Amino acid sequence: MQTPLITRLLLPVLSSALLLGCSSSPEGASADIESEHAIAAKGASLFSANCGSCHSGGGNVLDPQKPIKGSHLLSSFESFEEFLRHPSGNMPSFNAETLPENEAHALYNFLVQQYPPQ
Repeated sequence: MQTPLITRLLLPVLSSALLLGCSSSPEGASADIESEHAIAAKGASLFSANCGSCHSGGGNVLDPQKPIKGSHLLSSFESFEEFLRHPSGNMPSFNAETLPENEAHALYNFLVQQYPPQ
């Protein structure tokens, strides 16, 4: 029995399309990875510029009993941001003008990567 002409013509085209789709990565994947690297770099830079002098190594120079490392404030971005905006003790506040939300997110992501909440 002979295969219909349409099947013989479409089968190679569809197979090639399927293989190409499976073997190449989506265009957005590399952009997402680059974006993640940029966000991580921004978070590290923000930490170094604004936090590192008091919180080196995830600690707390002014109040060693309240380190960043293991802090419950890292359990969610919301709790972290609330503390940034309205801190206790000697820590300066970082309002939305001095640390916009996108930068607060970058800083939070960096801290969670470096010092995962417990």
